[in-house]
Amino acid sequence: MNLLACLRRGGERVRRANERERARRPLRWIIFAPIRRFSPLADLPLRRLPGPAFYINDDIRPNSKSAAVVNELRSAGLPPKAIIHGSRRDHSRWMHALRFTVRLPWALYFTWSIRGRCQRLDQVDRQVLLHYAHARRWLRRRPGLIPIIISDVAPRLHALWCAASVEGNRALWWQDDFHHHRRLPYPILAAAVLNELGLGVVKGRDTATMIARRPTILPVPIRPIPEKPRVGMATNVTFSPTPREHAQLRRLADALQVSRLQLRLHPNSRLTDSYFDKEVVELAPRNETMADFASRIDIAIVGNSGAQLWLLIHGVPVIHVPGFDQHGYDRYGYVHQAFAFGVYMLEDLSLDDVRYFYSDIERHWLIMAQYTTIIGGKKIDGLEVLSQLVKC
Repeated sequence: MNLLACLRRGGERVRRANERERARRPLRWIIFAPIRRFSPLADLPLRRLPGPAFYINDDIRPNSKSAAVVNELRSAGLPPKAIIHGSRRDHSRWMHALRFTVRLPWALYFTWSIRGRCQRLDQVDRQVLLHYAHARRWLRRRPGLIPIIISDVAPRLHALWCAASVEGNRALWWQDDFHHHRRLPYPILAAAVLNELGLGVVKGRDTATMIARRPTILPVPIRPIPEKPRVGMATNVTFSPTPREHAQLRRLADALQVSRLQLRLHPNSRLTDSYFDKEVVELAPRNETMADFASRIDIAIVGNSGAQLWLLIHGVPVIHVPGFDQHGYDRYGYVHQAFAFGVYMLEDLSLDDVRYFYSDIERHWLIMAQYTTIIGGKKIDGLEVLSQLVKC
């Protein structure tokens, strides 16, 4: 059942990524089609890695989710040797080429050995299956390693998590955002949770020998909106400034009667100033924290991004609007649950409506506190207990 879940959930996101790539770069798509199914071979490092330790399959960029994991674990007292992660060198093209070349003979043999049992699988399914088999082989040779699965699960993490469940149920689930509380698809060894809903899905798996609480802050009461607000905007990784988005940004600025928007890009975004009309948009510094960004704006425009809740926690009124990413309107249900003010049509945007929505500060604070904390008086140890896992 774990492998079926891996094929289904990993394949869903691979197919969407493939469709975007095929539409954007059709010639590149055709050229690399024969080797695309073997792309998982370039994912995991070749080095043995000292153990026991936690492993994060990513390089650490400022303000990224992976950086938050490393910083919190170090703050909890885990020694540097107990936290292993990728680097920029690990993600360089020549390193990917080296991994691919070294592992290709094994991958060709594996693909040939299962040819009769996988006739009903399409190319994406075979790619996910190869990733899973590669991850199992990789983990088997590193018996002390505990992969950290950040809850915004990419296809490669599905494969690694599924493999870890087979190789001794070794994964640590890290609840990265408050809205990540779907049923966990694979077993886990331990978890680090943010809120009551995250705790519930971990207990639903009942395989975790240790549950730790991630440090969070109580929400700050929503700040009043001044007559001439400083307006910020936070995007997710799928945001791309097409002519349509440029027109939307200008309409937003006009509707809010401001000359410029302070735009905070997703940490993994590769966009630069050259992609934007500088008369309308000013990019926030790459290394600026969410708290710093929140301190210098009065109101925030947000699409389908977890940044909505983090801004609200820091007291910033949020307006959720569609059209700036690929996920439609209110994907996370924040507007539906009355956390955030939302407007489906920019023509309907009114600051007076936003002020009225956030006027009951006490009611809004209570709703936020219930969603962003662990309630009920349950005693759950902090992150420092996770050091026990790597000592065993």
